[in-house]
Amino acid sequence: MFLYDTPEDTSCVADYWFENIEEAEDYCKDLGNKDENWIFIDDLLDGCPDDIIQ
Repeated sequence: MFLYDTPEDTSCVADYWFENIEEAEDYCKDLGNKDENWIFIDDLLDGCPDDIIQ
């Protein structure tokens, strides 16, 4: 999971790894985030940074 502090398509400010999506969702709820705040990023193209959306 990547966390951003801007709507711009730039590198994240933090990233986390979870065993499953439920753990990530629980963590986000603890931060006060709602399900509609999630943006799922498609599989990466070769050579692209992991946290860049476009």
